[in-house]
Amino acid sequence: MRIGQKLLRKLSWVLAVTAAIVGWTLAITAIASTGGAGAAKLVNNHPAELAQLGPVVRANPAMTLNITVVLGIHDQAKLDRLLAEQQNPSSSQYHHWLTPAQFARRFGPTAAQTDAECGKCD
Repeated sequence: MRIGQKLLRKLSWVLAVTAAIVGWTLAITAIASTGGAGAAKLVNNHPAELAQLGPVVRANPAMTLNITVVLGIHDQAKLDRLLAEQQNPSSSQYHHWLTPAQFARRFGPTAAQTDAECGKCD
């Protein structure tokens, strides 16, 4: 494959991704701005460059938008220490791995964090 073709494919992919991001941003903005029951205003959720673009189309306000909210680690410093200990042969935690349930209990979002975020989506 020639370099020109590779560049063209990469550019096409970048343009497609950018168009998808713009489309989702416009849809989210339209839904959030309708203000009705269940509407939530999302802030700081897209690159600043996209904020400069004006609306191209309006999304159907009746459209259902499914989103996934991912909450971060609630104690990153403790997780970093555990990871270092699991790799240290002189540590009592050396190669002592956590189950997904143990990880969620120790480092997943707290009930208060989950309740706070889920409350914004109701």
